[in-house]
Amino acid sequence: MAITEQISTVSLNNKFGKPSQKHYIFYDASLPDLEVILKNVDCSFILIPINKEEDFFEKVNIELEKKYIDSISLLCHGSPGNLGLGRNYINSSSIERNAHIIKEWNVRTINLFSCNVGQDIAFIKNLQKITNSEIFYSKNRVGHSTLNADWDLISSDPLEGSSNSIIPFSKASRKAWKHSLVLLLNDEEVAAFITDVTNNGGSAYTARGYSATAQVAITGTITAAQLVQLDALTLGSITAEISSTAITDLDDLTANHSNDLTITVATGAVTAAQLNTVNAA
Repeated sequence: MAITEQISTVSLNNKFGKPSQKHYIFYDASLPDLEVILKNVDCSFILIPINKEEDFFEKVNIELEKKYIDSISLLCHGSPGNLGLGRNYINSSSIERNAHIIKEWNVRTINLFSCNVGQDIAFIKNLQKITNSEIFYSKNRVGHSTLNADWDLISSDPLEGSSNSIIPFSKASRKAWKHSLVLLLNDEEVAAFITDVTNNGGSAYTARGYSATAQVAITGTITAAQLVQLDALTLGSITAEISSTAITDLDDLTANHSNDLTITVATGAVTAAQLNTVNAA
């Protein structure tokens, strides 16, 4: 399991000079290898990280207030009708609750770089209606070709064309970023997911991107016991936040996966040796 360091957003935003404020990229700050996929993004794109504890709608509203924006791109894990960005899902329910905020945005196009989100076309149509923006989305995996994924998005407006012509991430970065943006679960789904993969080979989650090499990202908080159960499954990697626990509860982790974990320890302190034990798992 690798312990990763989040990329510095200040250096990214200032690398190519002052941006023009025409294009924004809001991205999940917990995604792996951000320094790779965000490298060489043109200076006309402003890069804004969204952390797990932040409210997506509030943060975007602050950034976009009283501005005309040519495009915003969202880079995050997804599932049909759901985007995992910030502390809550972005879905039909949440955009309707926040419609009074979203209707104030003046954005020409919204690009959803998120796996499988377009499999729920009702969500896409709802987002288009509330934002009055053209939405570009994918019904498939988004990411590296070796993971049966790509970066091609479909337009919500058939009169405007079938796919997006501008991808903010460079060709070299897309080739070097060997990840995809699947499989997104919330913490309430974890128990059912473990049962289905154990008993049925994950058949109930295949449409959402489950496979033997799937990267699983979990919103919310799971227990140490659930992490150990997930670790025993056939998966690619696990990104999750672990609830208050004793560090020794994680001794049963194996070297099966390269996981990205945020761990809250009940005792308030751990030794370097204990951290090394978990990191080596």
